[in-house]
Order: sequence, then C-alpha cells, then structure tokens
Amino acid sequence: MWLSSADWMPRNFIRRVEVAFPIEDSSLKDRIGEEILGTQLLDNVKSRFLHPDGHYERILPGSYGTPTTPVRSQERLMALARRGSAPAEQPLVAGHEMFPPGERRPARRRRKRL
Repeated sequence: MWLSSADWMPRNFIRRVEVAFPIEDSSLKDRIGEEILGTQLLDNVKSRFLHPDGHYERILPGSYGTPTTPVRSQERLMALARRGSAPAEQPLVAGHEMFPPGERRPARRRRKRL
C-alpha cells in the first residue's frame, strides 16, 4: 500500500513535486484499508461513478453495492478523527449515527471579511 497525492495529473508534475510513500506497518495498512478506504467506498451521498465513456453518475443509497442508508464519508471520517488516534472500537457501519443524540454537529467557522 502506498499513499500519495490524489491529484496525479500531468499539469501537476510540471511545477510541483508529488510524493508517494509506502505504508509498511501491517496494522497501519489494515487501519487505512478498513477505516479510511472502506469508508470512502461506502459513500453514497457525495460519490460519483465514472463510466468508461467519461460521464459521471451520482451514486445513490443501495446502488453499486452501497448501503441503503445514506453514508457520507467526510462526516464519518470527521467522527473518526474526533475519537482520536486509537482504532475505533466499533467499525463505522451503515446506519451508524454521525452525531448521536446530545452531541452537536460542529459549527462552521466564519471567515473574517477584509
């Protein structure tokens, strides 16, 4: 398993240095594969499917093998980050509430006007 910039486009290799590095620790590989990549692959709210002809199709709950309940990977990853660096005791599975009752959704920071 390797980690790198997600934006490996030809234009980015001209004026930038893109870095890729191997993940060698087996427990870290498992965690990245299950918690991060697994969560991304379950997203059925913001994800799109790229067809061979180049057009994108929105992924809906239940399509392409995704859960029937809405899963938004960004919210799940934020919840995972709030738990801390220790692996989650229970996996983030479909139907898991991102913001349990009594827990407020984080407020967005407002930009200062110049």
